[in-house]
Amino acid sequence: MMSHAFNPTGKHTLADVIAVYAEQRPNALAFIAGEQSMTWREYRDWSNRLAAVLIECGLRKGDRLGIWLPDGCEVHVAFVACEKAGVIGMGISGRAGEVEIEHLLRVSGAIALLSEPRHRDEETKALFARLQAKGLPLRHHLTLAGSLRHAASLELDGAVVRTQMASRLAADIQSRRAGPEDLFLLNSTSGTSGMPKCVTQHQSRWFVFSKCAQDAAQLSPNDVFLSAVPASVGFGLWTGHFAPTMLGALTVVLPKFCL
Repeated sequence: MMSHAFNPTGKHTLADVIAVYAEQRPNALAFIAGEQSMTWREYRDWSNRLAAVLIECGLRKGDRLGIWLPDGCEVHVAFVACEKAGVIGMGISGRAGEVEIEHLLRVSGAIALLSEPRHRDEETKALFARLQAKGLPLRHHLTLAGSLRHAASLELDGAVVRTQMASRLAADIQSRRAGPEDLFLLNSTSGTSGMPKCVTQHQSRWFVFSKCAQDAAQLSPNDVFLSAVPASVGFGLWTGHFAPTMLGALTVVLPKFCL
C-alpha cells in the first residue's frame, strides 16, 4: 500500500480525492463491507454512473434525493454521486421506520428516493406508493439490488438502468458538481428522544475536521478504519466517509450497527 496520502487544498472535494487515488492505485481496496468490496477505481466509476442516472432522470441541480440504504459501499457511492450531479442527498438510516422516513423526506423536500428493493418483509415500492399517496412530492424511485458492480443492479421506476458515462454527461457533471462550500448533503440525527433532525453539510468543515484528527492521532494511509456508525449520521460521515478517504486508507464497514 502507498505510504503517502494526497494533500487536498480548500478548493478540492471528495470526488477530487477519489479521482486521484483511482489513478494512483486503481485496484487497491477503498471499502470492504462483508462479502462486498470496492476499489478506488470502482469508487470513481460507480459514483460517475450513479451521477449520470440522477441527471438523466431529470433531477436538477439543488434537487433533493432521499438516500435510504444500509451501511456498505453503495451508500458512500451515493453521497459522492450527489456531489457530482449537484443533487443534495438526504441521508436516512437503513434502520429507519416508515414514520421517520416520511418525516425526513417531507422536511427535506425530496423528489426522489434511492433504496434497496426490499426492506424487512416488504417491497420498498409499496412504501414509495404510500408516501406518494400522502402527498409527498416524490417522482422517481431508484432501487439498488446488491453491488453496483453488476450492470442490472440498478432500477429506475421499475426498469433496469444501463446508463454509461457519455461525454455529454461528463460535461454535465463538471458543470453541476458541488464545490467545497456548497450544500451537498442533509444528514439525519439519530432521533433518540424524538423525530430525527436534518443537518446541513458542506465539505470544507469535514476536510478541516478530518485533517485535525489525522494530525492529532498521527493517522496514515496504512491504517485500516472500522466504520461502526451509520454513514447517515454526523459521526459516521467523518469516520467512514471523509477521514479514511482523504488518506486513501481502507475502510471496513460494520454490516449492521447494534446498540
